[in-house]
Parts: sequence; C-alpha cells; structure tokens
Amino acid sequence: MSEKNAISYRQWRPVGGTIDLFCCWIVQAAAIFVLFLAIVSSLGRLCGLTLLSNVWMPPLSLLSCIGFCFAALSILAMVAQKTTIQPCTRFSQVLAIAVMLIGFGDIAHTLLPAGIAFVLVGVGVLCLGVQRTWVRNLSQISAILIGLPAILLLNMYMYGLDSNLNYCYLHDLSPGICLNFFCLAVGLFLARPASGVASILLSSSAAGTTARRFVM
Repeated sequence: MSEKNAISYRQWRPVGGTIDLFCCWIVQAAAIFVLFLAIVSSLGRLCGLTLLSNVWMPPLSLLSCIGFCFAALSILAMVAQKTTIQPCTRFSQVLAIAVMLIGFGDIAHTLLPAGIAFVLVGVGVLCLGVQRTWVRNLSQISAILIGLPAILLLNMYMYGLDSNLNYCYLHDLSPGICLNFFCLAVGLFLARPASGVASILLSSSAAGTTARRFVM
C-alpha cells in the first residue's frame, strides 16, 4: 500500500478501538443476512418453491432481489478492511448507482415504497464514498429515514396493527422486506461510526449515555 493510500485508509477506517471493530462486524452480518434472504427468495422464485412464508416474505421480483444483493454488496465493499479504500469505493459506488436505478424503476412501475427505500440506500452508500464529513454524515440520515419506518412497521406487524400503517411510506411492504431494509439501514448507520450521529450514540460521554437511554 502506498503512503498516500495508507493515509487515506487511516482517515476512512479508524481501526484503533473495539467499537469500530464491533460496528464492522454488525455491518457485515446485516449485509450478509440481506444477501442471503435475497438469494433464497430469488432461488425460490426461479425454482417455483415456497422457501419462506408468503405472509412473512412473499416472493420478490427478480429486480428487487438484484437490488437487495447490490445494496448489500455495496455496503460490504465500503467496510472492507484488507484492501485499499479507492478500489472498494469505486466498486461500491457503481453498485449504489445500480441500486438507485432499480429504485427509480420501481417508482416508475408504481412500486413507490420499495423504490423510495432503494433510492435512499443508494444515496446513502454514495455519500459514504465522499471525503467531506458533512456529506458522509448524510448516509446516516438516509439510514434513519429507512430504519425508523421499517422498525415501526415490524413492531406493528408483530402486534397485529396492520390497519394503521397508511401514514408510513413503507406501508405496502411485507415484514420480511421491512426487515431487509432495516438491516441495510443498520449497515449504513454503522459504516462510519467515528462521525455523525453514530459517534454520539457510541461515545462514552454524557451525551452518548443520554442518547442511548433515549433510544432504548
């Protein structure tokens, strides 16, 4: 690794603390989970098998499966630790643009909830690849816009409150798809834990303690 890439790598991936490593594991686990569900759903659709409950996660369209796979791979590429940052960033940005195009395609085909969520995921991953801190922090805002409605819907599904979901832009999605988007939101939020809202939530200061108690 050249000196320039090494400096860039240290700026992007602070690897000194346990929190950074723990967040990296969570991001990788969430992305792999989304990737697994998308592959299982696509195989079930292609083979004509019902591998998952139709209520919990109805068969996804092939385009949505590709969107989830690309989104998970783009997040995985952003948190890759054993490569230089530049190739990973370019690969992730290409996948993020593909995810945004899939989202715009869903919006054009009146699949508005999934389309908006895919676009937000793509925007969030693209923001992760920018060196300006305030732009990079926008990925956490995208994650919040995806994750809060998704976890709200999952809780409502668990308590049988399906009839009260019309005010949320993700209201037409099944619980399994909401879980996928929530995992992607977690990956986006924790991909850069040293800055933005994530740095406050994970800090040991009084502000971090108060924020964690407020969230929990």
